[in-house]
Amino acid sequence: MKLRFFKVLQGLTNKRGQSAITLAMLTISFLLLSGFSLDVANLFIHKTRLQRALDAGGIGGISRYKSGITPTTIKDAAIEIAQYNLHEMGFSDSEITELSGTFTVDADQVATLNLSGKVLVNTIFMRLIPNAALATVTVSSDATARRNPAVISLVLDISGSMSEEIEVLKLAASSFVRSFEEGLDQMAIIAFADMAFLIVPMQPINFATLDSAINGLTANGYTGFSDAIAMGRKELEKVNSTIAVKSMVVFTDGAPTAIRPIFIDGKTPPLPKNYPPPANDQFYDYVALLAHLNQATPPRLLNPSAVTPTCRNACVPAQLPLCNNIANCLNSFAYNDSRGNPGHFSHIASLNSPYTEIRKEGYDLSIIESDYAKTDGTTIYSVGLGTEASVSNDPYQNVNDSSSLKSVLLRRVANDPLTSGDPSFPSSDPDPDLTNNPSHPEGAYFLAENAGELDQLFDTIAQRIKLRLL
Repeated sequence: MKLRFFKVLQGLTNKRGQSAITLAMLTISFLLLSGFSLDVANLFIHKTRLQRALDAGGIGGISRYKSGITPTTIKDAAIEIAQYNLHEMGFSDSEITELSGTFTVDADQVATLNLSGKVLVNTIFMRLIPNAALATVTVSSDATARRNPAVISLVLDISGSMSEEIEVLKLAASSFVRSFEEGLDQMAIIAFADMAFLIVPMQPINFATLDSAINGLTANGYTGFSDAIAMGRKELEKVNSTIAVKSMVVFTDGAPTAIRPIFIDGKTPPLPKNYPPPANDQFYDYVALLAHLNQATPPRLLNPSAVTPTCRNACVPAQLPLCNNIANCLNSFAYNDSRGNPGHFSHIASLNSPYTEIRKEGYDLSIIESDYAKTDGTTIYSVGLGTEASVSNDPYQNVNDSSSLKSVLLRRVANDPLTSGDPSFPSSDPDPDLTNNPSHPEGAYFLAENAGELDQLFDTIAQRIKLRLL
């Protein structure tokens, strides 16, 4: 009996000893695992800080990229910025074991700055592992920053209403040009009045050339907004690059008052054919002036090759009734836009007084041409100078008011996010769709209540474009 009891007691004692050993081993394993986890977390934190410092150095360095600046200068600036950030995060010079970089520019003028860095991190528990030499661990990371070339169409309103503010506009435009880099970025300048004029074709930026062109601008005429947007888009299309950042900056101080589409045969009686060869004989090139202080006065046509009246209200009695109404000049009004697609007005409305419907064409065609540009990936920034027309449920904001800024149109042209709160332009089959496409690049509309604000607004747009280059 005593022997059996002793064996039972001995068995319990052995089990308790085994449990204590197991518990001790589990505790040690847990502590080691916890310590290892703390070290891993600490290494991750330091790697994240290193990455942030390298990213800051990359952005700061690439932003210094200008014509004439050496690769060494850019690389050294990036390393200095990264080192400063590491010091601010608590790294000492002895812990920063490597900061290096390379800077290259390829044939497409894309600048690439690569940075690499290594830092030493003191461990907490790994150092306790015998013979592991893990008192410190090296953490490394890399960062790449790129600066793509800018391709810009600068589109400026030089209509007669700009006569008092044209000099201020010139200063703002010249300052805008100097926000970009000679030889690296490209720019075209388009000015518009009755129609658009190509002042400087798309080419690598040369400050002297652009300044001379801007300084030569004078104000006169109507506001051919849609023709200017179409010309700006065509200049951007000259640069066949998927890398370049394409932008259009359009400035105006009023409402669209002229259009220059390709008119189609069907006139009674026929107008003189003045479209330059080898165009189709059925095509006619005319500028339609849509606005007049007297809303009941018919719009008139200009022959752009000579810019002289062709069909207008003021006719001698012998010419009546041919010239007393634009409907007699454009009996079956139809036109194609700049890409050869049927225009909006070819499907709608009358040319008779009060000429409200034909005046809407200046707005509708501007939207169509801007959408072509945005479909190609161009971001549009619109700038308006003056007093905005009141916004109601009318997207044209009184189409017969030709002197006020039409903010709904300018937001729609730029695809400004605020356009979602504006009344929509009408669209109905078979007319072209004027509904805003949310997939288009998002631009912005800027209002300058007076000319003194133009310089700051143009600078803001330049900064937005430059941020998109990185």
